[in-house]
Amino acid sequence: MPYPPGAAKNNKKRITNIQQGISNNEGKGIHPQLNIGYSLLIIRLLLIIMCYVPRMCWGQGAGVIMSEVAMKKVAGERIEVRERLPVVAWWSVPNEETTPSRYRELAEAGFTHSLSYLPDEKAAVHALDVAQGEGVKLLVYFDAGFKEFLKNPAAVAGRLKNHPALAGYRIWDEPAIGNYADLASCVRLLQSADPAHIAYINLLPNYANADQLGCASYRVYVDRFVAEVPVKLISFDHYPFSNPTVGTIFYENMELIAETARRVGKPFWAFVESHEALGRNPRVPTLADMRLQAFANLAYGAQGMQYFTYWTPSGPDEQAYLSAPITKDGRRTPIYDAVKELNCELAALSGVFVGSEVVSLGHTGDS
Repeated sequence: MPYPPGAAKNNKKRITNIQQGISNNEGKGIHPQLNIGYSLLIIRLLLIIMCYVPRMCWGQGAGVIMSEVAMKKVAGERIEVRERLPVVAWWSVPNEETTPSRYRELAEAGFTHSLSYLPDEKAAVHALDVAQGEGVKLLVYFDAGFKEFLKNPAAVAGRLKNHPALAGYRIWDEPAIGNYADLASCVRLLQSADPAHIAYINLLPNYANADQLGCASYRVYVDRFVAEVPVKLISFDHYPFSNPTVGTIFYENMELIAETARRVGKPFWAFVESHEALGRNPRVPTLADMRLQAFANLAYGAQGMQYFTYWTPSGPDEQAYLSAPITKDGRRTPIYDAVKELNCELAALSGVFVGSEVVSLGHTGDS
């Protein structure tokens, strides 16, 4: 793989993060109903972005390219960018739009990885071929034969593992504890057949209820996952702007996942909410909204950033989503431009975060 999913051990930088809730919520673009405190670190990082780090989106052929070793002077230190932060587009380019121009568009928005819901393995291979031409890696998932894949993943891995555009296999999204035994078996079989690529499972957020978790405690849910399912990285989602009960729960989720990841010695990936959801707390995400999520998670040590969603979903979930970076019929929205700007910032600061070690971190206050 071009990256091990997580930290480059010989490029560690120790970062002391102190998060302090700030009661004044007058920042432009911040949700007026949510008293979410900015951390001092996030403010400092945003100042660095605005004052020291120029936008580094260079077009070379199809995509957004960072130089192999980009040197940036940040706050008196020379930051060496050897490895891009993985940036994943969830619910990405649909099967009928699998073309070089669509994957070029995705790459130009700063995405390094893509996760699409494809109909079958043939479509997945075609998507891999197209993505390779645009420098994008795929987390592969397809509907037809998926149940068979869970039982015998080695067969699929044997056919796909040598493809240059393969990043890994999407196994499950938001499992309950009752799924862990089957997932553990699938991961072991998959990693035995293809140890070089990710067996990807994404966990529920801490506002999920007991029926969704399969237990009464979110800590138990996470602890049992890392104890029973031998994945190489931990992924979780939390959508603060779609849920009215945010406040400390947003930071508590990051704290628990970050602490668990440090304890078991595995990297974790987090999410940015990049869609307007209907019926929960309708709101078009702003650049400030997405910056808050991205840099808060990075302050807690996230080693990969994921956006949900990239393409506006259609089908059974169509009514739940009003807009995303790309509409249902393939048009760009203002969210696309905001995501592109944020991803340029993340790419330029990859040298700060990729391989970083969180030394100390905390959050105070009720927001």
